[in-house]
Amino acid sequence: MYEGTRLAIRAIDCMTPKVYVTNMAYPKEQRQETLVRFIRKEYAATAKKIGFVCCEPHL
Repeated sequence: MYEGTRLAIRAIDCMTPKVYVTNMAYPKEQRQETLVRFIRKEYAATAKKIGFVCCEPHL
């Protein structure tokens, strides 16, 4: 849904807007952050849980 809106706006004015989400993982500490930052944090947390180490060479 958000990607379609972003593409439509970009087609009109050649600029892609940032999409913000409200992170409600901790209801008393709600914060708005960009969708990109939210996804990066979630991916990093998931990768850490399963023991995946990104971007380090295997020696």
